[in-house]
Amino acid sequence: MKRILIVEDNSRHMEDALKILKNIDVEIVTATNAKEATEKLGNMKFDGVITDVFMPMVGEENADNPCGLAVAMMAFTIGVKCVLCTDQYHHSEGFEDINALFNSFRKPLDCMWGTRIIDCSHKESKKNWLGAYEHLFDLEDKGGMSF
Repeated sequence: MKRILIVEDNSRHMEDALKILKNIDVEIVTATNAKEATEKLGNMKFDGVITDVFMPMVGEENADNPCGLAVAMMAFTIGVKCVLCTDQYHHSEGFEDINALFNSFRKPLDCMWGTRIIDCSHKESKKNWLGAYEHLFDLEDKGGMSF
């Protein structure tokens, strides 16, 4: 059975992820901040990581920092596939350009270091967890980390 790490600081989004992925034959381990996630990545073997982008590094404060990127880099460093699953639009007007990019392409972006970003429209209330899971193992099927 595959084991994945889901990193999400918002309890509503985490509940959605667990509900959506519960019928898939996969072991799910969770973390609510970047420190907790990187500790688990250092201590356990994972087949993949699905992480939010904006979350605190430690605890529950500063949820508007892109600490999910630290999780993605840790995953990359140890050779674990990663998908960033976000609904980034709500964080601030400073991310309007990123939102426009997602809306124009309407597909996940390949980050060129073995990671993808998958977004949902800002009009949606839920993240695309199933899409993130599918893209996670699509990366594996294609050999993962291409530069």
